[in-house]
Amino acid sequence: MLAVSLWACKKEKDTLEPATEQQYNDVSYGSDSRQKFDAFLPAGRDENTPLVVLVHGGTWISGDKADMQFIQNTLKQQGIASVNMNYRYASASNHYEGLMQDVGAVFAAITNTADKWRVRKNGYILLGVSAGAHMALLYSYAYQSQGQVKGVVSLAGPSVFSSEFLTAASNPALSSGIVAMVGADIHSGELSPRFAEASPLNRMSSVPTLQVHGTADVVVPFLQAQLLANALNGKGVANKLIAVEGGGHDLSLAGVTNVGNILSEISSFITARSK
Repeated sequence: MLAVSLWACKKEKDTLEPATEQQYNDVSYGSDSRQKFDAFLPAGRDENTPLVVLVHGGTWISGDKADMQFIQNTLKQQGIASVNMNYRYASASNHYEGLMQDVGAVFAAITNTADKWRVRKNGYILLGVSAGAHMALLYSYAYQSQGQVKGVVSLAGPSVFSSEFLTAASNPALSSGIVAMVGADIHSGELSPRFAEASPLNRMSSVPTLQVHGTADVVVPFLQAQLLANALNGKGVANKLIAVEGGGHDLSLAGVTNVGNILSEISSFITARSK
């Protein structure tokens, strides 16, 4: 009887029609109005197709998933599934722990609908820009469930909230965002240990990491990427740092050549780490 059942299941799987392209907008993963994501699912996908979760920037207190749509569209054209998330902004009552909860809730929502959407249930790639890159790194290193994230991509993300970086953070929006995200004051004498706890470099693990950072970035200095790369190298963790020469915090994405090169590197990393 068991053999018959197994044969029937195999036959049903073998005769399953190829998955068609699907797009789901503003899917809720929580009760807050900010807890929504867009899912782009390419045609012909299955449980082996790479799936990337995208996290937008905006100093943790602004920004929107719409900012990441050009990346999401590019991934779809390459046959890569993606989920582009909004999250509850950092505030006086919502700090990095809450942001990590939102990332985890998105992964839970994907896993719960994986059979319906015909996508993988683990082994995802997490990709973020600026503040979203910080969130991607911190979640991948310190908060993910075992095997949940197989690779992380940081585009111009901060890695360590040291006194030197915080002193140089002259942009008022950046300073305000850091205070809200960490839940501690920058100008209170001795730094709260929460700054170290919120720093991906201090929570580093063995997750393969790709960093793309502009050498002329005055918002998040290139040194932030170098420090993380050095620490990863020291631990023998697979990683790559792509230096965008002369690039600012926007990575000079206005340049067509840079866009093509950067997206090609990202795509290669995603494919290699999703196997």
